[in-house]
Amino acid sequence: MDLSLLSELQPAQLRMMLPPFLGQYVAEPSSRDDVVAAMTRTIDGLDDQALGAMLAHMATLGEEYALYDSESGARALTRAWAVQMLGTPEVEGLEHLVEAVEAGPTVVFSNHLSYFDASALDHALVVCGREDLADRLMVAAGPKVYSDLFRRFAAASLATVKVPQSTSLGHTEQMSGRELARRAIASLKAARSGFEEGRFLLIYPEGSRTRTGRMQAWLKAVYRYAELVPCRVVPATLEGLDTVMPVGTMAMRPAPTKLRFGPSFEVGPKEGRQALERAREAVVDMLPEDMRPDDDEPAFV
Repeated sequence: MDLSLLSELQPAQLRMMLPPFLGQYVAEPSSRDDVVAAMTRTIDGLDDQALGAMLAHMATLGEEYALYDSESGARALTRAWAVQMLGTPEVEGLEHLVEAVEAGPTVVFSNHLSYFDASALDHALVVCGREDLADRLMVAAGPKVYSDLFRRFAAASLATVKVPQSTSLGHTEQMSGRELARRAIASLKAARSGFEEGRFLLIYPEGSRTRTGRMQAWLKAVYRYAELVPCRVVPATLEGLDTVMPVGTMAMRPAPTKLRFGPSFEVGPKEGRQALERAREAVVDMLPEDMRPDDDEPAFV
C-alpha cells in the first residue's frame, strides 16, 4: 500500500482492512485465525474518532528525526496481537530494570533478532504486570521501521525515536558526514526530551538484525545516548524472536521467547564509551553460547 494513501482512508475502511491485513503476516492458518479474531474484537472496541486519530498518526509517522509518542489504538491492537503470537514469555531479572527506571533516566542495550523485538519487550512488561513501565518505553528506530504499512503500524504502537542508521552498514542510505551529523543531533535531542518526560530508552547497538543468530559488532557511536543525561544502563538479552519472525521473511509464527535483564550500573559524565563496552560484555555473558559473537567478530565498528 502506498503510505501516502493513509491520509485518504476513512475509519470504516481501516476497520475492515486492518485485521485481515495484519493476519496475512502470520504463517500458520490456525494462528492467523486467532490473530484476526483478536484484532477484530479489539478494533470493534474503537470508535471512528479513535480510528481517525490512528490514521492521522500513521500518515506522518517517521517524517522527521524526532520522538513520536505511541498511538493508543495501535498500541491496544499490537498488544492483543502479541498475546496470540508470544503467549507468556520467560522473563528474568525484571527487578534490575524496575530499580534502574525508578532511579531515573535509563538506557537498555539489547541484542537484536527480529522486527518484533521491541513489541516483544513491551508485551513482556505487560504480562509481568508492569504496563506502567511499558508505557514509559521509547525505542531507537532506524528509517526502515517507518518504510511500509506493516512496520509503520508496529512503530505506531510504541514510542519511537527515529535515528539515522550508520553508513557503515551496507544496506543503509549513504549520505554526507554533515547530513548524518544533522540527523544524529536531532535524534539525540529527541531522546533527551524523552528522558525529561520520564521515559527510558531501548537501543539495539548492532544496528541491524543478526543473520546468523550470533550477536554482531556494536556501533561505536551509540555511546552518545548514554551521555545525554546522568543515567543508568541495563544490559538485556532476547531469545526466540528469530523463530517468531526470521530474517528474510515477514511471516510470523508463535514460539517460546525469553527476555533477561542484567544488573544496572551508573554512567558518569563522559563515560558513555566505557558504559557501552561494559554493557556489551554483560550482554555477551548473558547470551547462550550459540548466540555469542564469533571469535573473529569485532566488538565495535
